[in-house]
Amino acid sequence: MKTPCGTGSVLLIIVCGLLFATSASAKTEAHPPSVNGEVALELSASKGDSPSFGRLKAMSGVWRHEYLKTYLPGYLFRADMSFCPYDETEDEAAGSFQQGEINCARRCGMGEKNLAAGFLPEALAEYMTAAEKGCPYTVQGCRARVGMMKADLAMGRLDEARRLFLRLSRKYDVADDDLFKLVGGILAAIDEHYDQALHGFTKAGTNWHLVANVEGIAAYTLMQVGRYEDARNVFRVTMHSPWTAVRDFGVLGLADCTLALGKWGEAEPLYESLVKEKSPLGLLGMAEFKTRQGKLKEAREILEKLLVSSGRDTWKGIALTYLMSLNAKPEQWAESLLLAEGGKGLVLPMYWRNALDMRTAEALGNGIRSLWQRDAHEELLILAEKWRGHQKALRQEVQLLIGQAYEQAGLKSAALEVYSRLSEDPEALFHGARLAWKCGEYQTAQTLLEKYLDTKSGDRRNDARLLLACVHARQNRLDEAKRSLRGMGRVEDPAILIALASVEASMGMEDLAIDHLQTALEDAVISDEEREHLLYLLAQLNYQQGRFHKALRCFRLAAGRDGSEPAIMAEPMEVLCLARIGKPGDARTLLGKIPKDEESNLVGEILDAEDLLERLRKKGYGY
Repeated sequence: MKTPCGTGSVLLIIVCGLLFATSASAKTEAHPPSVNGEVALELSASKGDSPSFGRLKAMSGVWRHEYLKTYLPGYLFRADMSFCPYDETEDEAAGSFQQGEINCARRCGMGEKNLAAGFLPEALAEYMTAAEKGCPYTVQGCRARVGMMKADLAMGRLDEARRLFLRLSRKYDVADDDLFKLVGGILAAIDEHYDQALHGFTKAGTNWHLVANVEGIAAYTLMQVGRYEDARNVFRVTMHSPWTAVRDFGVLGLADCTLALGKWGEAEPLYESLVKEKSPLGLLGMAEFKTRQGKLKEAREILEKLLVSSGRDTWKGIALTYLMSLNAKPEQWAESLLLAEGGKGLVLPMYWRNALDMRTAEALGNGIRSLWQRDAHEELLILAEKWRGHQKALRQEVQLLIGQAYEQAGLKSAALEVYSRLSEDPEALFHGARLAWKCGEYQTAQTLLEKYLDTKSGDRRNDARLLLACVHARQNRLDEAKRSLRGMGRVEDPAILIALASVEASMGMEDLAIDHLQTALEDAVISDEEREHLLYLLAQLNYQQGRFHKALRCFRLAAGRDGSEPAIMAEPMEVLCLARIGKPGDARTLLGKIPKDEESNLVGEILDAEDLLERLRKKGYGY
């Protein structure tokens, strides 16, 4: 199962021998922390790093690993650029398939040639045909399955390669097979199990030539466990690769390790060499380097260059995410959202789509807060509607501001939708319940209030309990409403005070209702229209309680007078109050100023009845 040698084989054997000799005594440094399940590349712990680099460090490891996983497998086992499967002569082809006979050795040989030349689907087809029809499933005949594993790995069919690797490992004793040690190391590195990967590479000794171009993955593994000097030696081998993808990754890795060793002056020319080649790896690496130096303007210019020059969505997405990460200040939200516009149509791997969405939500949240503080609620709603798909990703306190802005704009349904989804935010639950109650959606109000009270938190629990009593009263559940009213504390919300007074009045608790209406009138927040309405309610309750002087004063205050001034355009109830306090003459005079209608005629009949009763009392009829 030999494969063609890789590039730089003499240097590689020396490097591998060095690693094998020092592996027993080499001290492996601690792995860098994992961020969101992705490895974070610890380039160095230099005190000279700019604070801005902290937001990029986790992402820098992600795109490097994605590049390794996506591009480098395609060059594994690659050694020959001259062979073409379609150049085979007709005589050779005819001799291979005489009378339908499948020759296992020839099929596998063709598979290896195709694999070495980079014709990966053709290689897999040869190996599969050999395995299915030409090769027995024995220790001697597993060559075709091994070839399939190699082709799957090179094609990035990692799950298939892993399954074949495990199946062959269980079926045959491959513990001493250097090819399997290397493949196991590659799969472990791709899965970010770097200690296990390093074990496989080290145990293979100097036989790395069995997997051509494995150096990039092996060097990255060494870098991830902190063996930067060893990694530099192996990355130097990849710099001699005839394939750009492998060579660029080697230059990047060498620059990263050089930087990790604190040799900033040596690292910069390496990044610069990639930039001159217009490599996305170099542009990103140089942008990170400038960020570490605190040269954010230069970093942005490099990222913008990548954004406009790359033809791949993934590189554009990474550049956008980096640019938005550099716009970390809250006041830069508008610039970040402008960048986010460019990411809407990109097809990106999950990590970068999530990262871009997270940065968008962050910028949107900053924008919402800024506009709320400026009382620019109309602009806030326009912004929220434009990015409606990102609202749910915002912090709950920011979503609450959106709900309040909707409510103030009279968009009650939209506000209620926002409040209802904030089930973990007590303040949002209360706001939602209050709005649902005002809209007459009593069942929704009840549900949200019960959720609020179940949270065991929030500073408006008394208001919530009393509002629930109002809801129960509207639902004709008077016994539950009365239970909620027992032992109630002070109520701060004027709207709840007014509703509570209405409930209390309906249940014969007029004294409490009057107290709550008077408290509500003391609140400076209520409008003139609300104040007039409250005064009329208070006047009616006082009248019903026989407090005619107070009722008269409330009627006059509701009409915009100081409480003692007689009416120019009187209310019928004011006439009745004057009659009840023993001023029938004043009542008649005032009644004459009221336009004749059904209500004034009724008041006149009441006054006539009062006069008749008074005359009867004077005659001794006992009324």
